[in-house]
Amino acid sequence: MCNPCIFAILCGVTHIALGSPLKQLPQSDPSGDSIRPLLRGAEFEQFNTLVAMGEKVFPAFETILADEKTDPLSIARILTVLRSMEGDRKRFVEPSVVRLADRKPTVRWSAVMLLAQIGGPSDIAPIVALLADDDPTVVFQAAVALKSIGNYRTVSAMDVWLNSGNRRDVKQLIQHVAKCRDELKQRLDKEKEKAKKPKS
Repeated sequence: MCNPCIFAILCGVTHIALGSPLKQLPQSDPSGDSIRPLLRGAEFEQFNTLVAMGEKVFPAFETILADEKTDPLSIARILTVLRSMEGDRKRFVEPSVVRLADRKPTVRWSAVMLLAQIGGPSDIAPIVALLADDDPTVVFQAAVALKSIGNYRTVSAMDVWLNSGNRRDVKQLIQHVAKCRDELKQRLDKEKEKAKKPKS
C-alpha cells in the first residue's frame, strides 16, 4: 500500500466519524462487553462516541486489548481512537508494543502510530525493527514514530537501513525515511544546543 493510501484510509475514517451522530453513551462505568459493539460497523460510525467517553473507557479498552480472541479490526480501531483522546494514555504503551508483532499490518501500523504519540526511548528498538517490515505502510509509519521519539542511536539505525539497499524498488518510501531521519537529527541537534546554553 502506498503512502497516499495510508492517509486516504485515516482521513476516510475521520471524515465519516465527524459526520456521524454520537450514539447514546454506555453507562458511566462501561465494560468491555458494552464497548465491543461500538467498534463494529463497516464505516466505524461510533468513532466520535468512543472519543467522547474519555478516560472512563480506558479500562474497557485494556480488557479488550488483553483478550486473545479480540479481532484485529477492533484492536486497530481502539488504537486509532486512542490517538484522538486526551488523558494519561501511558497504560497503553506496553499493549501497543506487543501489537507491533501482530500478524495484521493494519494493527502494526495503528500501534506504531499511537507509540509516536505516547512512546519513549525504551520503545525505540522494536520500532526500528519495523523498518524491515514487509508492508510499506508499516515502514512508513515506523519512520514517523522514530522521528518523534528517537535519539542519536536511532539516527544511526536509520542510516543503516538507508544504506542497506532495502526497498530500492520503492523510491518514495526511501525518500520518506531519509526525510524523517534528517528531521530527527535536526530536532536532536537543536535540543543539544539548547541544553548547552546557560540558564538565566
